[in-house]
Parts: sequence; C-alpha cells; structure tokens
Amino acid sequence: MTYVYSVLLSLLLTLIIELSVACLFGINKREDILLILTANILTNPAVVTASFVMKKVIYAPVYYWQIPFETAVVIVECLLYSKFGKNIKRPFAYSAAANAISYSAGVLISFIF
Repeated sequence: MTYVYSVLLSLLLTLIIELSVACLFGINKREDILLILTANILTNPAVVTASFVMKKVIYAPVYYWQIPFETAVVIVECLLYSKFGKNIKRPFAYSAAANAISYSAGVLISFIF
C-alpha cells in the first residue's frame, strides 16, 4: 500500500468513524462537526506520517510509538474541543472514545488486508 493511499484511506475511515461517534455523544452542531473534521484533518495525517517514518527507521514493535502518538492526539483533540467546541459536553470522553474506536478499526483492517 502506498504512503499517499494509506494517508487518504486512514483519514477517510477516521472521519467516518469519529463523526459517527460524535452522533452517539449527541454532538450535532455544525460548528462542532467542522471542529471535529478540522482536528482530524490536522492530527490524522501527522500521526500516519510519523508512524510511516518510524516503521522505516526503528525496528521495534509498533506500539512503542503508536501508544504515545495516539495519547498525544487524544490530548490535542480534547484541548481543541474544550476550547472551541460549542456543544461538546465531555471533550475528553469523546476524544478518547472516538480515537480508541478509530484506532481499533484501523488495526482490524490492517489485519484483514
């Protein structure tokens, strides 16, 4: 799988999953949906790129860097949702749940394909 394809597929799946989780959290204001889209457009390609580079440079289990990367994403997104969200009542819970589900789906897909 090429790098560009990986980034685009990861971003598309992340947006679908995280917007679905937003619905479950009752997040439906246009401004909040745009904030979630923006946060993921900023964080997802950065993490996919960093992970891609780490796989080429460091010969260690992927979780050595993936856990810190995903933790950083949850924190950054939580801060964005806390500061700019209009109707995101539990920004940490939403960010943690959305990212956990999104990451788990990515792992599952990578095992299938």
